[in-house]
Amino acid sequence: MLVATAAFACVATVTPGPNNAMLAASGMVHGFRRTLPMMAGFLCGLLVLLVLVAAGLGAVLVRLPALHLGLKVAGVAYLLWLASRLWRASAGSDAAAVPAPLGFLAGCAFQAINPKAWMMTVSAAGAYTLPGAGYWPSVALLVAVFALSGLSSGLLWSAFGSALRRQLTDPRRRRLLGRAMAVLTAASCLLVLD
Repeated sequence: MLVATAAFACVATVTPGPNNAMLAASGMVHGFRRTLPMMAGFLCGLLVLLVLVAAGLGAVLVRLPALHLGLKVAGVAYLLWLASRLWRASAGSDAAAVPAPLGFLAGCAFQAINPKAWMMTVSAAGAYTLPGAGYWPSVALLVAVFALSGLSSGLLWSAFGSALRRQLTDPRRRRLLGRAMAVLTAASCLLVLD
């Protein structure tokens, strides 16, 4: 069970999605250190969401598809807005368009509308927990595995963006990469649309 849980958590947290695209973009624009509060917020929010889903919130979403759809729409709208700001900022026409990195609390709150976070937590709580008396110990194990995997992934994506920042001194290349990050952010919406 531990190996399967760890493999799922690793794949789920390291693959591109809204959190990782935003961490890489923030690392590239603002640097590694200024991205850390957002990364910590993403991780904390994901773990809280995982516990809430395990406690029954996931079942509510299954019973209320309109609520699930509303969360998806809100998440996609925010990501598209963010992608448009990154695109404009990379064009050089609107330097003020570069969004400041999210802080810890905003990063936590973002998980409530992050469609990939919902899909990960509902899938994980459904597939990698044990029934009966083993349920909450298996939830605790799931949270611990996701904490380690999410921390590793967040540091990796933040460092990746920061490394790109140091390597791209040419404004033209930086603009191209900024636009690629904007496209990646927008494309992450496709992963969650049915």
